[in-house]
Amino acid sequence: MRTAKWAGRFRAEAGFTLTEILVAGIIISVALIPLVNMFDTSFRGILNYERMHEAYNCARAAVERIRSLPYYQPYNPTRGDVDIDDHFWGDRTPIYDNPEDPANEGAPRWDYIPEVTYFDYGELREFRDFRATVQLAYLNTDTGIASMSPDWGPKKIGNDRPRNVENEIVHLLLIRVNVYWPPGRGDRSYSLEQVVTDTDTIYNVGVSRVVVVGPDSVKDPERENAAAHYPDETVILDIYGYGFEEGEGLNQRKGLNAYLVRNKYNDIRITLQRPPTLYEGETYSGNIAVDKFGNMRVRGTVTLYNTGTSGVPGEPNFYPRAAVGYWSVKIAQEEIINSYLFNGFIVEYPRPRIEQFGNNPDMSLTGRNDESARQLKIVGRNFITLVKNPTPALVRYSPTGEILDQVLGVVNGITGTVNSGYSNNVQTMLATFDLTKASSGLYRLVVYNTDPGLIGHVGSQPSQQEYTVLAVSPVVTDVYVEGT
Repeated sequence: MRTAKWAGRFRAEAGFTLTEILVAGIIISVALIPLVNMFDTSFRGILNYERMHEAYNCARAAVERIRSLPYYQPYNPTRGDVDIDDHFWGDRTPIYDNPEDPANEGAPRWDYIPEVTYFDYGELREFRDFRATVQLAYLNTDTGIASMSPDWGPKKIGNDRPRNVENEIVHLLLIRVNVYWPPGRGDRSYSLEQVVTDTDTIYNVGVSRVVVVGPDSVKDPERENAAAHYPDETVILDIYGYGFEEGEGLNQRKGLNAYLVRNKYNDIRITLQRPPTLYEGETYSGNIAVDKFGNMRVRGTVTLYNTGTSGVPGEPNFYPRAAVGYWSVKIAQEEIINSYLFNGFIVEYPRPRIEQFGNNPDMSLTGRNDESARQLKIVGRNFITLVKNPTPALVRYSPTGEILDQVLGVVNGITGTVNSGYSNNVQTMLATFDLTKASSGLYRLVVYNTDPGLIGHVGSQPSQQEYTVLAVSPVVTDVYVEGT
């Protein structure tokens, strides 16, 4: 009896049915999919990171080789291409064309400047997976593009020395190296810009990147190299590059120095210091952090609000500050070596803040699309009136954040402004909107300190409150019958 009892128990626990096994398999498969995706995403992220570093090293190597060429040598057709522009100026019509980008003050218009192939895939043993092209533009100053003399040409015998339309010799050349890699290997391009002069092409020094570290009140979440000039805030930034040497020390006359530079403005010193912490893979070399790829990093601080640039047209004297827009970053070493990151840093106005808004005066949040002059009251901070009145906008977004519709307002007045808005005081703006230009739906309010989309003029975060634009139903007032 005892044996039969145990046999029956074993038969009762014989195993799983086929249906149970299939269900369990499906559950395990569904559970594993996110894990597989997670590892796949992480792996691809690591590969992209390595690929970008390889591309950076490739671009840097190309820049170093180009800098080893003479900045200028008189052209002689029997010797062929010798100096930099002989090799990389490219075919242009007219040959002296050096186009400026109207949307980016002082910058070259790269889409109008030919890319000259430096090397193709497989041509360089150490960079077989990459292709590199070069673009050139001469600069009048370290921040402004030069209009070249129509008599000049890189291979015009007797007229190939770089000169601008004022017949002045041009001493600065901006090199842009574009690195490409084949499809299917992550992001497919990387660009590095370096300024070389007729005296420093023999030096291997360069600035590759600027990252604003803090404080959060001045940072732009969409641009790592941008900061707002704001009262009593010192901007902290990291400067990346190569070939940095301390000499007598940081900020010393014969040491390593850094500046923000811009045409027609005084240089703004960046005070350098030893990075307080190391990032992954870095070690200290004196006061400079160096990673495993040889990239160098120094920490810097700069005051953008009170820079001493008084007397500059368009900038008030009572609060001298860095002008909004692009600035180049200059590294000076041993008093004779200057290297530039062209337009590598952006100065922005403080970002506006919206605290409350609604119809004036009752602060209700509903309007109709037959109202052509609906006035809204907007309460917030940092509405800048220095250059022009801010631009408020009612914006309708898709669920994924794309702008579906936008109606700009016209400012009627701002009260509570202190120092042209450079304070944290509460301000009240009155603005009129033409809602006949709006489709019905839910809108959020955004305030730009000048025209939307311009560099240096960052819009506020969209308001937490939503504004409803109602569609007005058509009203029939008369009926006419025509015909017999």
